[in-house]
Amino acid sequence: VKGPASVLFEGTVIINREVTPSDTTAGAVENAVLASATPDTYLFVPIGTVMAVTPTATYGPVWLNIE
Repeated sequence: VKGPASVLFEGTVIINREVTPSDTTAGAVENAVLASATPDTYLFVPIGTVMAVTPTATYGPVWLNIE
């Protein structure tokens, strides 16, 4: 699945930053967190990129990149 979608944000997201599925709120996304100092080693697989910032616990645009 690739393209824009309205997605529930958990916490404060950063524009142009990758997001991953939330580990606490079903159906939400949160900022991608690195597992270690190794580049591109995330706790969860990123599923998209934030297109615009909205308040937490609201829906906002994400460019999905799910393979």
